[in-house]
Amino acid sequence: MASRAIERLLDSVKSGRYYSAGPEEIQELYELSQRYLYSKQGSLDEQTFYRLLQQHFHLALITGNDSAAKLSLQRLVDRFGEESSVVGVLKAQYMEMTESVEAAQKYLSSRDVNDYSAFKRKTVILKQNGNWKRYVEELLQYLDICPTDTEVWAEVAEAYLHLKLYGQAIHCLEEVVVQMPQAYNIFARMGEITHISATVAPNPAEQILKLKDSVTLFLRSVELCPVYVRGWSGVYVVSKKLLSYPKLQAADKQTYQDLQAVAKSQLETIVNTSNATPENIEAANSILKL
Repeated sequence: MASRAIERLLDSVKSGRYYSAGPEEIQELYELSQRYLYSKQGSLDEQTFYRLLQQHFHLALITGNDSAAKLSLQRLVDRFGEESSVVGVLKAQYMEMTESVEAAQKYLSSRDVNDYSAFKRKTVILKQNGNWKRYVEELLQYLDICPTDTEVWAEVAEAYLHLKLYGQAIHCLEEVVVQMPQAYNIFARMGEITHISATVAPNPAEQILKLKDSVTLFLRSVELCPVYVRGWSGVYVVSKKLLSYPKLQAADKQTYQDLQAVAKSQLETIVNTSNATPENIEAANSILKL
């Protein structure tokens, strides 16, 4: 019985099951962990025991057993020390649940500036609370220290997009492609944001210019990845929108008619390709129906 219980707990750790399970299963996992974890410590290697102990901490917090969570946290502190990034994040999570979000943020801000785990947890809290301005400020402070972190540049871009600051969002993604020039998905995202920015341009002439820039970015994405549905979808949709402008010059009109036709053909090919994924087929079909 005990060995099966430990095996189930280990499966939960590996799969991250305790993050998505329902309340009844969470309670059952907590009770199993509470019953068998410490009694079987001697038969577990150290790494396995502390992975299970970390899970026990989360299970205790989720089920409202604050004293058990505190005990688990203290054992982790005793083993790994306050300086550990993992311990720092767990301590902040405990403070969120038992004190306040503000207390957790203050604690995380006191951590070493190079503690990436603490930084990520602090920004997650800000994002969850809808504090977008402070969220961007924290990300930019981190980028001052680590300007080559493309993941964070991309995250800042999405935050600026949420704030409707389209130019800043594009700039952040440009920082990504400087370091990752083959990132076709980033070129497509730049095309999407430029397309969105065209909708708020003050006059048709500027709208047309932004839409042309959008098509160029989508074309770069499919140049890098010729079977990229998102890229061809962008070429098709934005070319079609450009063709709706009466002031579009005749030469441009022919160009975008040709591009729309090419994009349509590419999307139809993807739909009819046997090795296309269901997601790609669905996405391509939805665009072709527009």
